[in-house]
Amino acid sequence: GGGRADTWLWNGATWNEAAPVTAPAARRKYSAGYDVARERVVLFAGVESWDGRDVPLGDGWEWNGAVWTQLYTPATRSPALVGHAMAYDEARGQTVVFGGVRLEQLPLFAETWTFDGIDWSKATSAVAPPARAYHAMAYDADRGEVVLFGGVVSDFDNESGDTWTWDGVTWTPRIGAGPPARVAHVMAYDAARKKVMLFGGRDGTDYFSDTWSWDGDAWTQEATSGSAPEGRSHAALAYDASRDQMVL
Repeated sequence: GGGRADTWLWNGATWNEAAPVTAPAARRKYSAGYDVARERVVLFAGVESWDGRDVPLGDGWEWNGAVWTQLYTPATRSPALVGHAMAYDEARGQTVVFGGVRLEQLPLFAETWTFDGIDWSKATSAVAPPARAYHAMAYDADRGEVVLFGGVVSDFDNESGDTWTWDGVTWTPRIGAGPPARVAHVMAYDAARKKVMLFGGRDGTDYFSDTWSWDGDAWTQEATSGSAPEGRSHAALAYDASRDQMVL
């Protein structure tokens, strides 16, 4: 499909559709995250369908709880992408974007971009993750760094199981056992437990339904009691601080 352009709000019990006068174009495979400093949800990129063709988008929008506002083209900007990952770096007041691809056509990107609410800036690091797409990132507030895991590398049949952290200046590879290699999984920071949580994704043959936590040093597979979500990919995960729970 060509994606949707509706906006919905979750209050902890009910979904309610918003009716903003202006909204981003219908799209899919976009990314969104909450900018704590400016109290805005930032939406970036994705794909729209136009005359039967998929067109990559490089626009940015922000939601203040009532209206969508387009972020006008800044002096510099990241390329139009899909399959990238985005996380808000609270310590530095920046939205961080890494990797991605243009409509699933090689090459994969290995660029790091940051957005401060006004301009995009391309960051450089002497060491950085290999180019990839359909990975996941989350900001670890307890340790003040962005955590990246997994994704497709080299080509679209090679999943990765590596972990990297970004401190605002440098990417650092983190060595040790972790979740099996996968793509299209989701990650979010659990503020109450001070851990980055990971769920789902897939490899070449299976969908994952496992849950993992990152404590800044190592990954631990979490045991779940009772029911759990079915294995899936390309979902979304966020932490609801007022109710102390993850929402998938």
